Amino acid sequence: TVANGVATITDMSPVIGDVVIPATVTNGVPVTALKDYIENLRYDDGITSITLPASVTNIGAGNFVGCTALVAINVAEGNTAYSSADGILYDVSKTELLVSPGGKTVVTNMPESVVTIASGAFEGSRVQFCVMAQYATNIAERAFSGCSYLGSVSIEKHIRNIGAYAFENCVNVSIVNFPSDSFCEVIGVGAFSGCTKLQRVTIPDSVKVIRGGAFSGCSELFDVTIGSGVAQIGDATVPHYIDEWGDDATMDFDPAFGNCANL
Repeated sequence: TVANGVATITDMSPVIGDVVIPATVTNGVPVTALKDYIENLRYDDGITSITLPASVTNIGAGNFVGCTALVAINVAEGNTAYSSADGILYDVSKTELLVSPGGKTVVTNMPESVVTIASGAFEGSRVQFCVMAQYATNIAERAFSGCSYLGSVSIEKHIRNIGAYAFENCVNVSIVNFPSDSFCEVIGVGAFSGCTKLQRVTIPDSVKVIRGGAFSGCSELFDVTIGSGVAQIGDATVPHYIDEWGDDATMDFDPAFGNCANL
């Protein structure tokens, strides 16, 4: 679609192999955007790489998610909005990891400048092992949602917020590790919901809020240690005079730990 002298990619035919987004279309009109949720640019198993020109400065929501054969997203030099490293898409300053290709199984070289892992960044991907940037502070909503190959989660020390549904339905995650000196303060709504192999978790003292449904449907979860700083679980306020998590605290557990049959 061409409007106001620039072009937006709104549709694409199925591709097997490499996708190269053109820098210009008819009559040299520059391509500056990809519209939201382009069919065949999401949940596609034929695309192996995507190359973006310097002219594209707006990538619409939902693109590139669930492309399980995709191993590299490359950005041309001179792009003022986006950059890439090791085949992963970042903002130009590399403070936000935007999309990790769905077929990329190991992520270990995340730039130390990364502060945020964006909404849906790894959603539906085949990632098995991920080392987060040392100084990252935010895991956005649905960042790792549906990563069924992920076996464990290690939350870096400086992460302060785990967004809503960040790790939901990561059905092979059996371990969630927080460092003892964690800065994490909030575990979002449904953050680990549906992690059906998760068996134990220790919530660090830094956490203040565990939102509703945070661990709901974790059917094998049997061992939960709650840190001393937790003031709210689900919609309920935790009475700090309770020294041990007994019957009086069970009602507070329910909103966040629903359908955890082994607790």
